[in-house]
Amino acid sequence: MRYCFQIRNGDELICDPEGSVCANVAVAIEEAKAHARELMAERLKSGREMDG
Repeated sequence: MRYCFQIRNGDELICDPEGSVCANVAVAIEEAKAHARELMAERLKSGREMDG
């Protein structure tokens, strides 16, 4: 099944038009968590503060 991961940044909604193919919802949740960790790490490495 294809899952699309939308990201909210304040009032901005960043859409994922391609999505990812995952075996089930549990796999999709783990993939979403991994992407969130990557985004947070990039933000911290660039010196920006976490805001939520």
